[in-house]
Amino acid sequence: MSCIRLAPSPAGQPEQSDTAASESGNDRSALEDQLLADLLANPDQAEILARFLPEDTFSTAQRREIYQTMLTLAVDGEPLDEVIVNWNLELQRALRRLYTAPRRRCPG
Repeated sequence: MSCIRLAPSPAGQPEQSDTAASESGNDRSALEDQLLADLLANPDQAEILARFLPEDTFSTAQRREIYQTMLTLAVDGEPLDEVIVNWNLELQRALRRLYTAPRRRCPG
């Protein structure tokens, strides 16, 4: 697996134009998508990747959630494919809704 630097630009660098920033954001998104696809194809690399690439490296909550789910499945030795990852994401979201929903009190 190749090493991909996803960290933001160092402070003090000149600001990018809106167009350049948009292109840079698209490039970053493409790199993040490539990294997730590579992890899907090579789940045996999950433990190594988890050591040096924190989930907050990803630019969106959705990608962070996908990354964390893929790492968890791979490290647990579970099979890893698009269907299994999606199913586990939906399961986690349903559980989160269930446990964060306001509790209703029975009248009486």
